[in-house]
Amino acid sequence: MINPEVVARPYAKALFEFAETRSPELWLQTLEILANIVLQKDFQAALSEPQLPQRALAEVLMKALTDVVPEGLGNFLNILAHADRLSM
Repeated sequence: MINPEVVARPYAKALFEFAETRSPELWLQTLEILANIVLQKDFQAALSEPQLPQRALAEVLMKALTDVVPEGLGNFLNILAHADRLSM
């Protein structure tokens, strides 16, 4: 069985290294919002639904961040969705 922490680690590392070159405060705020969304039961259920494309879920996350979207977040979410790693 794949350990989710091991799989998520390179993505987290890349995101934090990218955020350090930008506005870490903005990225921290964004990650807190994203964490609140993905921890909701409805979103967790959607993540486990094989018929729902991960790219659609990535779009939902982007729309939830209408106030401020850090540069690069869309690309990052699309990479996760494409690799079927959005749940990480």
